Amino acid sequence: MPRVFSVLFFASCLASAPSCGGGAALTEPTTTRAEPAGPPPVTVVNARGEHEASGRFGSPGGSLELASGFRVEFPAGALRDEVELHLTDGSEARVFHPEEGETAVGPIAELVPFVAAVDGRTFRVSVPATRPPTGFEEAEAVLGMEEEVRGRTMSEATRTRWQYHNASLVDGRYVSEVAYFGGQRLQFGLTRTE
Repeated sequence: MPRVFSVLFFASCLASAPSCGGGAALTEPTTTRAEPAGPPPVTVVNARGEHEASGRFGSPGGSLELASGFRVEFPAGALRDEVELHLTDGSEARVFHPEEGETAVGPIAELVPFVAAVDGRTFRVSVPATRPPTGFEEAEAVLGMEEEVRGRTMSEATRTRWQYHNASLVDGRYVSEVAYFGGQRLQFGLTRTE
């Protein structure tokens, strides 16, 4: 008899599911069309800001520029994938060493995250040129790019180093073409060739 009672109780609960704690009554299934999620398609982006500029870049390219004149250009076709890039005024750093025949020209900026150009393509970074300091009239222009040093460290601090990339003076701006950005700080400088 207990078995019959259990079956009857179960059947009774199915008939009145909401009152037996079974949730909502059974209804016909409905279908809805979901709109595709995600960011809008990327077009050419040219963003400018006082102390920061950001944009979502892809194959069409574009540029980021700060009020200081620090500019990064992404030519069409240089990026394969879409990426959100942020250019900001960078924190102080001692990139160039006067005692070694080097001097900074222009502001420090930071571009994040790490981004690499499609094989064979480059990005262009530039700042307005100023009159070279005394003793640096014949110096070579370089772009100092901070890069993370991979490997084990005793602390959890990120170790970085500065790599120099060739630059030149073009139409009143120091210009460098690079195949990647290290996701860190950037600054132009002059180095004496002796």
